[in-house]
Amino acid sequence: GGFGVELKLTTTPPFIGIGVRGEIHIGDGLLGGSMALSVDPANYDKSILVIDSPEGIDLPRLINAFLSTTGIPGLDFLDDLLDVHLTDLLLYFAPNGGTIAGKTYDPGISIGATLDLWGFHAHLFGSVSPTTGLLLQGQADRIYIAVGGIVLFQFSDVRGDCGPRMDVAATLSRQGIFYSGRLKLLGNMYDSYQELSVDRSGL
Repeated sequence: GGFGVELKLTTTPPFIGIGVRGEIHIGDGLLGGSMALSVDPANYDKSILVIDSPEGIDLPRLINAFLSTTGIPGLDFLDDLLDVHLTDLLLYFAPNGGTIAGKTYDPGISIGATLDLWGFHAHLFGSVSPTTGLLLQGQADRIYIAVGGIVLFQFSDVRGDCGPRMDVAATLSRQGIFYSGRLKLLGNMYDSYQELSVDRSGL
């Protein structure tokens, strides 16, 4: 998939920098995509790390692969606890841009992914800044539970058609996972805009 390697002589130990780009696929869909990595010991601010993986990471299969080799009993609960799938993964870290084996990477830092958390999905995209931190924004699945035509629970956007807004923040002013949208309970008994946050203090 367009594999390329670049070696650079530097003036600082270990006196050599390396850049590599290409495609990697492990375990039949377990982990894969295109990847680029460049490290220059003389100019760490020109480092590059780019991962573009539509198939993403199948965390349960990855955990199972490691657990099967340990033989430790009682760890099966991790299968359900870590039922997290990550697809459409894009990690782009090139603060000052650069080239690897003839391919140019523009300056920028960003991250995006589609998360599957215990059957619920969210597509997130955002940026990482050395000064402000991490901020991802997107939309999650609508959560809808109805019995006999009566809505017992619904968490959605304001219109009720799509899912709530989802933010993942790790900044100086805010840390956690935040869901915001319209919450309906027991038909029309409760219908209001709410924010659900998951942070260090809990839910």
